[in-house]
Amino acid sequence: MPPKAFGDVPPEIVDLIVRQLAAQYDKRSLVNLACANKSLAAFCLPLAKSLRSQTATIKLDWGWSRFDVTRRVRDYICHQREKRRSLDDVHRLVVKTTRDRFLSPRDEFYNPENWKSLINSLVAVIPTLDEFRYENCLGLRVPSFVCDAIQQYHPHCTMFLKMDHWSRSHSTLRGPEEFTVVTSPDVPGTGVKYAASWKHDWIETSGDLIFSVFEPDAFFQRTRYTSHCIGDGANWFKARFERRDAVLPRETLQCIDLRSSDGLTAESLLAWDTITDFSMLQALYLGAPKEHQIFGHWAVNLRFPSLKFLRLKVPSDLPAPHYTAVESFLCSLPLLSQLYLESWCSADLISSFVMRRGQQLARLSIASPFGYYLAENHLLTIAQHCPLLEYLAVSVRRSQGDIEEVACYKVLATIRHLKHLDFTLDVTDGLIQRREPDGPEPPPDPSFDQFDQEFYGEALSDVNQGVRNGHIRRLLINAAVDRDLALSIFHTIAPTNQPRELASLSQMNIRVTPPWQQWGIFAPSWHIQCDRTFKLPRIDVNELTYNEQEQRRREPLSPALEEIFYRIWPSHRPRKRKTSKKLNQKREKERMMEATNAWSRHWHSFPLYTGNEQENALAGR
Repeated sequence: MPPKAFGDVPPEIVDLIVRQLAAQYDKRSLVNLACANKSLAAFCLPLAKSLRSQTATIKLDWGWSRFDVTRRVRDYICHQREKRRSLDDVHRLVVKTTRDRFLSPRDEFYNPENWKSLINSLVAVIPTLDEFRYENCLGLRVPSFVCDAIQQYHPHCTMFLKMDHWSRSHSTLRGPEEFTVVTSPDVPGTGVKYAASWKHDWIETSGDLIFSVFEPDAFFQRTRYTSHCIGDGANWFKARFERRDAVLPRETLQCIDLRSSDGLTAESLLAWDTITDFSMLQALYLGAPKEHQIFGHWAVNLRFPSLKFLRLKVPSDLPAPHYTAVESFLCSLPLLSQLYLESWCSADLISSFVMRRGQQLARLSIASPFGYYLAENHLLTIAQHCPLLEYLAVSVRRSQGDIEEVACYKVLATIRHLKHLDFTLDVTDGLIQRREPDGPEPPPDPSFDQFDQEFYGEALSDVNQGVRNGHIRRLLINAAVDRDLALSIFHTIAPTNQPRELASLSQMNIRVTPPWQQWGIFAPSWHIQCDRTFKLPRIDVNELTYNEQEQRRREPLSPALEEIFYRIWPSHRPRKRKTSKKLNQKREKERMMEATNAWSRHWHSFPLYTGNEQENALAGR
């Protein structure tokens, strides 16, 4: 709807739209809508301010148990009332326990009775409590008085319980009742989320938690279990439940994470299908499988009708013919909203998949190894068949800013709803070449001169042979992405003169990944953020560097690399000074180091192809 036509909408309709937006999204969405015009700000800002004060958070730390709890509760309530003017607008209470595992004495700190008066007082003084969140960071049992307080003061309040646990080295500190979760039929809803961070402890600890939640006498109909199930222990769970004569609610798991497994097999997901219902599964994380035929087996035997999120890691040694089986598995899934592919090496199959199943994609990430990238036709397919795409992470070939590279950027500009772009510039340019030491030399590049035809005089890696000076020269030019070039790429994808209703790109990350680890100094990363709420967009450009990279850029280049570097930027070659015999040797060394280390200040980019012959000639094209 055009901005002028929105002012003709009746106020009651606008108020209904704003309240529906506040119910489904966060306050940031309301603030963005309020920036559209003044009439919307009158509806959005009061509601956004009320959302900010709907949640009260308290963290139970060491001080709550060591000092007078009654006094601390009174001071905390007074502080909340002074900050909020009233507790009537609080609808959510979040209670967090500390993560400090070295507190002493443990018995005094972890005694839940020390917190009983605190929980009861807070629950009692909040008249409009709708949700109670108990985030237990140490995996301790939930005190029974928590449910008693909720049942007494707010019988219609919904509880959400989050559990974490320690590693095996701290297992002696756990008691037999620490994973007991109290459920009551009087509580209308209970959500349980269990986050396991240690792979080896998962079967021992999370199994006890699941059994305590899903006891036969528990209130299954209103209990929801959301978990990141790490590992391949589906058969173990099934055996334990059969031995206990307990029935696992099959409509419970909404997320299964199998990335930590040491290679998936065809039975990995089939085993989980026996103890849970995949019709309710919404998110699936899959690591690299052991067998290449596993994807075709899953495509035939498994169905995920409610799946919205998929993160899949493809084996790095997967042969090209087996990518069709991966595509068949992806096409057997419903229309996904988020898809993340790792180690993907087939750009043509991405285009084929997007044409068939990309209508609902909102987030698409394709992480590819060196030498694999998406060309202009692949990006055009994504732009045409993903109308709802808001986030895109791909690898694009960097070719010294020529017309082919600029064409890829212009294709990305056609994705209308794109808000966040995260792409990697592939700067390999034929550097990845494998040949035996006694094998034939790779053919020379006809565009190279005599110096470029010579082989690079330093060892790079065991598998990269036949790298010529011309390849290194192109690598230095491609990796030279400074602030001006990063901003030029952003303006090519999201022009500032574009109408505001058509401009949507707000964040862009540019990464240059070198083909060799020791070349990390030639790997700049840029983060660009554009704020379009103003009449003239405000653009912030920041370089993302780390200390080791900055320190290595102060070091001099090797002789072979320095010779190539100053052939590209000859005007900045350091001059050799004639020093007298009386000059101190220390000063002479400092001057030479200062002149040599100046390369990082002279390393700059070349402009993109613009169609202007004069500008392209100055850029060396």
